[in-house]
Amino acid sequence: MYSNTNNTARILCSCLCLKPSWCQVLKDVQSKSTFVRSITYYRYPQCYKTGYGKGIQARVKASISEEEEEYLHKNNLKPKDHSGVFRIPKLSLPDRFKEAVVKIVSHENIKTIAENSCYLRNYIWSRRLPMEDDQFRMKAEKIENETRRNDDVLLPFLSEEEAARVKQRRDNTILTRLRESVYHWEPIRFTRLKGLEYILARSSGEYAAMCRIFNEISKRDKEFQPKTLCDFGSGVGTVSWAARSFWASSLVEHLCADVSWEMNELAELILRGGNKNNDHAIPALFFRQHLPESYKIRYDLVVSAFSLMELPSARERLQTIDKLWNKTEEYLVIVESGTRAGFRAIIEARDYILGLGSKSQRPKNCFVFSPCPHNMECPKFAYDTIPCNFLVKSRPIYPFHEDGSINDSFCYVVIRRGPNLNPDEAKWPRLVEDPKIRPRHVICRMCTKEGKISETVLTRAKHSQSMRLIAKRSVAGDMLPIHLQDNADNVDSGDTDVHN
Repeated sequence: MYSNTNNTARILCSCLCLKPSWCQVLKDVQSKSTFVRSITYYRYPQCYKTGYGKGIQARVKASISEEEEEYLHKNNLKPKDHSGVFRIPKLSLPDRFKEAVVKIVSHENIKTIAENSCYLRNYIWSRRLPMEDDQFRMKAEKIENETRRNDDVLLPFLSEEEAARVKQRRDNTILTRLRESVYHWEPIRFTRLKGLEYILARSSGEYAAMCRIFNEISKRDKEFQPKTLCDFGSGVGTVSWAARSFWASSLVEHLCADVSWEMNELAELILRGGNKNNDHAIPALFFRQHLPESYKIRYDLVVSAFSLMELPSARERLQTIDKLWNKTEEYLVIVESGTRAGFRAIIEARDYILGLGSKSQRPKNCFVFSPCPHNMECPKFAYDTIPCNFLVKSRPIYPFHEDGSINDSFCYVVIRRGPNLNPDEAKWPRLVEDPKIRPRHVICRMCTKEGKISETVLTRAKHSQSMRLIAKRSVAGDMLPIHLQDNADNVDSGDTDVHN
């Protein structure tokens, strides 16, 4: 099963001039090399068999939860309907939303808007976080030292004019290399036209991602009926539309904050059905360009969806997170694109609120509701190069009246204020990737309550059919209703010899 992986690893180690006992060498240097650590952690299955390396747990034994098995039998449910499933079918934006957009763009050049929306979608997907000042200085000093090292040898033998030309050429080289190596971040200026492009490019994917998150909250916390919603970076209002699809009867107040007043006008016009004289059917709807400074008023549900990437520095991001957390009464939801930059922004906010970093020492009066089953350091961020993202499918809003499909990945975190009211369910592991289904077994890689990535193999001989079907019918992001325990006999003698 692992022959191809072993051969690839041996070739890689020979290219890196490592010793023949490649597993031991990788084990020794994994704490020093990010590149090698990522290889040993995620690429090679034998790491899960032995469990060596921080953040990696050996293959574990799994047994189905008795309560879950009784729940499925009592309600006559299929394994695909187990309590840990939160995926949603391919979604389409509400009809009222699409009808309003059709009215708004009826007087515009829709073909030009559609073409520009493709460029905008790709640009947003490729965006990175802005580089901090200290990182920029370090990079500039490194380039300057590399360039100066070559020129300082010649300067004593040159005349003043030649030395001046060499220094000028060196300065130009440094500036050129900085421009090539440093990401040029700039905020997106959302005008009315840019807002229409954004609707075609991102609205369906954002709506599907928010529905996926709200679906999990509503299933796991059936008593949660929010009355107030605060949406930071509201854009065209997809968060409000998604929230009303789950809690329309209880939500009475919406606060939508977006720095672009053109986007606020566009969002309100969509809520009014494309006609500013119509009613939006929301008892209390407020649009602001900035969050209120007062912390006296709190909101049951606070959301920041695809907005942190638009802030110019880490300091402003953390200040914004602090404001949002102080305005949170129950749930804080933070969502970003499923890229490395989006994942980094999510982890930055998560660690700040939980007090895991040096920048925050707040009391732990909260817990991670989703997706993490623990409040510790994220093992995916610390020991892997692949972000912890999840996939949703949606029908694009354009071309109108056509049934297409588009995939969007997103990273998110849901943090709840107060104690965990259902600790038993929170102990269930969560799939970090789709299960690998083989003819005689199923391989599941999960994030566990111990703050590690674990792998378990469900076989016909050792596990029940219902347990294997539960795993087969689950996808990344679902929770598995199983109990894990260390497996002391999971490594055979051949693998043990290799690592020793």
